[in-house]
Amino acid sequence: MRWRRRERQEAAIRALYSARERRIDGRRGRRDGRKRIPTYTGVVDLVEAGLPVVTAYHEHLLDTGRYEMNEAFRVFVDGLRPYRSRLIPLNNGLASDLRQVAQCREELLHATAELTEDELRPRNPREASLVASGALLDRRRSMRRQRIEAARSRLTSARSAAQTRRQAILDVHAVIAEEFALAQARGWRRHDRCLLRVGRYWECLVQTHPEGPSLVTILPKPLLDKPDWLEAARWQDTAGAVLAMAAPGGGPDGSETNTDSNTDSNTDSNTAADTGMDTDLDKDWGLDSTAGSGTRPDTDTETADDPDMTWPTPDGTAPEWLRQEF
Repeated sequence: MRWRRRERQEAAIRALYSARERRIDGRRGRRDGRKRIPTYTGVVDLVEAGLPVVTAYHEHLLDTGRYEMNEAFRVFVDGLRPYRSRLIPLNNGLASDLRQVAQCREELLHATAELTEDELRPRNPREASLVASGALLDRRRSMRRQRIEAARSRLTSARSAAQTRRQAILDVHAVIAEEFALAQARGWRRHDRCLLRVGRYWECLVQTHPEGPSLVTILPKPLLDKPDWLEAARWQDTAGAVLAMAAPGGGPDGSETNTDSNTDSNTDSNTAADTGMDTDLDKDWGLDSTAGSGTRPDTDTETADDPDMTWPTPDGTAPEWLRQEF
């Protein structure tokens, strides 16, 4: 079993580190060793001073590894262009949907207002005959309930549209997160490949160096500095406010309170429940529930035609990665 495991490991190394590169790195290591590069006293001085022990070819390998890791990140960033193009209209559309939600909430609040004296007055001689029997009041209450139901239906549709758009944005961010994970895997592969080349170089160097046995005892472990993105838990700018935005608990999925009965008291109680639900929606989606216009506070400063408009974020601005020109 152990030899099979070793065979698998060697096969993985061969796929990562070609035989041609092994020959090149080994030849350069043996050549530097025969030339006494580096000298034993020079290595001792560097180790005592806490400085890295490198040769010209060692530095070349490190530069190659850094370049390859940066190239893997560049490919990932270039691949963000189509996702960026998709996110801009989606975020603009979500801003419009949420403004529509606020407008529908205002319409619902207006529809649930108490009947005024003007509304209770008869509008024609036929309605005048209904005042004494109370039929006119029942008619006005029925009309009020119809207005409330229509306003609530429009609000439900607006919430559903906003939730659909929000889910589309989250789907795009999920794809970006997967692409970033693949980019990190490619970066680590290039990092490990660089260290394999460095290790092969020094292995062959000490074999031909006249002071090789002494060098082995003091040579530090070769290291390659890693970029921050390689060890990041996630692509920080793709996981901004949209991913952190919690699902609204008030019912953007279309859930509503109980329908009205034939009494105005039930209608008012349903309206109060809708108002509280809308307040939760405002908190979760960045709307100002205290604004009389029912729109976002910074609506006037942002337009759907702005190519950099990528909303929502906690401060109402576009995420930095969408503002960058790659």
